[in-house]
Amino acid sequence: MAGAGSALLGLVALFLWSLWLRLSVRGLFWRLGVLVSGSGLWLLAAPFAPAQALGLALRGFTVSAVVVTAGMAVSWTAPLALLQVLRAPPSLVAFLAILARHAVAVRDEAQRVWQVLLLRGAFDRRANLPAALRILLAALVSSAFRRGERVADVLALRGFEGRVPALPPWRWNVADLPAYLLTALALSATALEAIG
Repeated sequence: MAGAGSALLGLVALFLWSLWLRLSVRGLFWRLGVLVSGSGLWLLAAPFAPAQALGLALRGFTVSAVVVTAGMAVSWTAPLALLQVLRAPPSLVAFLAILARHAVAVRDEAQRVWQVLLLRGAFDRRANLPAALRILLAALVSSAFRRGERVADVLALRGFEGRVPALPPWRWNVADLPAYLLTALALSATALEAIG
């Protein structure tokens, strides 16, 4: 982005695009909040900063917002289908599909075990740290094995053969027109601002 005007236009276009895709606006703001959470103090000092600082911050935020929204717009099956088209081993594709599906559960389990260890004082002394980390890893591996057995049983019952269905070929759709128009508008504003 060339300046603050085109950066603001890009943010507005990004917001409208996320509404058009019916992405969770709440989830989008939570993800973007992490990106700008450390900039509160800087925003208070922005009026006293040089003129280019605000434009630079808006450009950085716009790039971050584009990355987050694009990540939310892509289904987790799209990269797996691409790996399958590239003839990756079926066991790798199946492993990544199962991992993507259960990553949140593993994270929740790790947070639960961490909280239990904190409440029991496992991290109070530095000497306890290696033992606490061994307990954490043992609990995670144990729950992962149990979850893996349950997942394998469920997949066998559902007839899973180790292949993720490929995505259908891309076709232009009238529903995509607003996203294309907003992208063209943001790119033309950036080009005009860069020229003039």
